[in-house]
Amino acid sequence: MMIDGRTLVAVVDGRRARLFQEARYGGPLSEHPEWIAEVKAEHARHKGPTGGVHDSHGFASHGTTTQGAHDKSEQGYLAAVASHLDAVMARDAFDHLVIMAPPRALGLLRAALSPGLQRKLACTEPHDRVDAPIAEIEVRLRELRRDKA
Repeated sequence: MMIDGRTLVAVVDGRRARLFQEARYGGPLSEHPEWIAEVKAEHARHKGPTGGVHDSHGFASHGTTTQGAHDKSEQGYLAAVASHLDAVMARDAFDHLVIMAPPRALGLLRAALSPGLQRKLACTEPHDRVDAPIAEIEVRLRELRRDKA
C-alpha cells in the first residue's frame, strides 16, 4: 500500500494518451499534455504505408503476417508510450505509476513496460477513460486505491 509520494497517472487507449500528476497522495490531479505531445508527434511521423498497388486489380497487401495495420499501429504507439512513461518517471522523479486503459491496450502496455517501471506500477484499471473528465479520473483513482487496500 502506498502512503506517500508523487504519482504519474496514465490514461491510455490504442490511439491517445493523457498524463496526470498527483503531487501528493490523495491530492488533486493536474493534467500535463506537454508530457505526451512528443510521443504523438513521433508516432505520426513513423506511420508506415497503408498498402500498395501490386497489379491491375487494385490495392493489396501480400505480407506473411496475420497482424493488421491497425494492430501494428496500436502496438507501436503503446510501446512508444511505455518508453516515454519510463523517461517521464525518471526525469520528474515519480514514485508510483497508475495506468487506466481498455483491456487489450492495458495488456500491450504492461508487456512493454521496463522492469523498473513495472515495480513502480501501483494500480491498473482495465477501462477506457481517455475521454473522461479529470474529476471522474480522480474519483476512480481513489476507488482503485481503496479496493487494493
